[in-house]
Amino acid sequence: MKFPRVATALICVVALALGIVVLVTVTQTDSRAHQANLNRYADTVCRGLAAPAAAYRSMPGHGQDDSLKAWYTRYFATLGRTVHETLSAMDKLGKVSDPVSATDQELRRFFGTAQLAAADGGKGVAGLDPDDPAFDARIDKLTGGPIAPERFNDMLDRAHKTPQLSKAMVIAPSCEPATQDMQLVVQRKMLDLLFGGNTPT
Repeated sequence: MKFPRVATALICVVALALGIVVLVTVTQTDSRAHQANLNRYADTVCRGLAAPAAAYRSMPGHGQDDSLKAWYTRYFATLGRTVHETLSAMDKLGKVSDPVSATDQELRRFFGTAQLAAADGGKGVAGLDPDDPAFDARIDKLTGGPIAPERFNDMLDRAHKTPQLSKAMVIAPSCEPATQDMQLVVQRKMLDLLFGGNTPT
């Protein structure tokens, strides 16, 4: 009678061990999947937050397009398209869990506002006269506010300081270049690098 009891006990122990192994494996798989999705999310966010740099890089070189009005028209179009694509990509990735969810909501609001501001900027440029002495001041107003490069950079810093997301940003391939590019933009060095010190005038 003792043998069946021992056998039963052994079977229970083995079953329990197998259950633990399965549980650990499933948990590890879920964890890896979650991290991979968070990495994709971070990459998407970084591309969006580098939108001003992407817009600058899309511009024709100095001397290739002498129309400052056309230059800024293309700037706003590229900025708006980049932000729109970022929001669409974020929607496809779905919601993120805490502690990233609060930053995610903030980013979505920011991108939504920036998209509208970029569209307004494009419309505003269309009505400007490059020969107007107040042209530069009007352009500064259109490129400021919600779509000022400093705002994008602030949001990039916010993302870097968010637990778990900051780890993903180290892995995501777009994040380091985005951080470097936006530092150049905020320091007003991006245009000098692109146009050799001869920014469009």
